[in-house]
Amino acid sequence: MANTIGAFGVLPFGQMEGTAPTAGFTRCFIASSDTGAIFYGDTVKDSSSLTLGPNAPNYVTADASGLGVVRGIFMGCEYYNSNVGRMVWSRNFPGSVGSSLPDVIAYVMDNPQQLCIAQGSSAVTSWTSLVGTNCGMTVAGTGSSLDGHSSAVVSSQVGSTNVLPFRIVDTYANYGPPGANGTDNTTAGAYLILRPNNFSRNNLTARTS
Repeated sequence: MANTIGAFGVLPFGQMEGTAPTAGFTRCFIASSDTGAIFYGDTVKDSSSLTLGPNAPNYVTADASGLGVVRGIFMGCEYYNSNVGRMVWSRNFPGSVGSSLPDVIAYVMDNPQQLCIAQGSSAVTSWTSLVGTNCGMTVAGTGSSLDGHSSAVVSSQVGSTNVLPFRIVDTYANYGPPGANGTDNTTAGAYLILRPNNFSRNNLTARTS
């Protein structure tokens, strides 16, 4: 049965064998004046715009390319909403909540041993032969303003280059029940199991400045 196209970004899918069990996310920050929208399941990258202050350099920003080193996966945030006069939890960061307001608290899944699941690009009709290759994501920031979910998918740009943020390690067909959405590896929109390939925590190249 053909898959239904309905992207959801990158979500947790268990741990790699041999790792200690952990379910925590890393507490990061987003500049309150940052204009880049980020959705639940988007990749985020380290921000170089803020390097001073008590929270520096633990700032992230929207990932504009989905193809290079990433900090991890955005899992929601807390920010001061001036309309209600208090901190609010949100599945997405809408972008620029006010330059004079406190910086946004972001929660990022950046464990390099975390397995993830995402839908493959509709531009590829068979992902089975691409298991074992490295891959990128489509550009983030185009998610749903209703439920805050990302609409990013695994990009059709795959290969052996080590700058891509993920590696395809399996397809969901080997986990999900037969006939479930995403299990048809012969049509577009298959669900893919990914492992972090180029997260900041396991990348050996440091910032130049």
